[in-house]
Amino acid sequence: MSGRLRPLSIVATISLLAACEPPENVRALRYRVVFAESPLELTHGGGRWVEEIYIPDLKAACTLVHEHRDPLAGKGAEPRLYAFPADGPRNDLTGIGSPKPSAIEEIEIPADVAKEIRRLADLRKRWEEETWRLGQSIASAKLMKELPQGDGPR
Repeated sequence: MSGRLRPLSIVATISLLAACEPPENVRALRYRVVFAESPLELTHGGGRWVEEIYIPDLKAACTLVHEHRDPLAGKGAEPRLYAFPADGPRNDLTGIGSPKPSAIEEIEIPADVAKEIRRLADLRKRWEEETWRLGQSIASAKLMKELPQGDGPR
């Protein structure tokens, strides 16, 4: 056999070199937002600061919070990611008492992680749409109904 590389060997070499390259990164923006469990909590001064990342090219954002998966299990809080479609960063909190928008830091994140964040954002959007659609179906079929307010357990 001569010292020439076969086409298959060239393809294998290129594949091996590509696998050794660092992952591609995408531009993202990191900033702080207030995370609250409900509007009531927020209007009463509750909530906590968390970091959020917005990925402009994918029109997606995510927030990492630490929550108790099962409060009765006695385990500590665990990281949980909330992802959602977004048109821009949500750092302007002047409407809820913050004197100015939180600072934006430009960062890079791995492209595969960014794609997973977008995938999760799409799942959340679909879940939200399905809860309304299915709620209408259940109500129209009279399988369940809204109970009068103020008729709590006795």
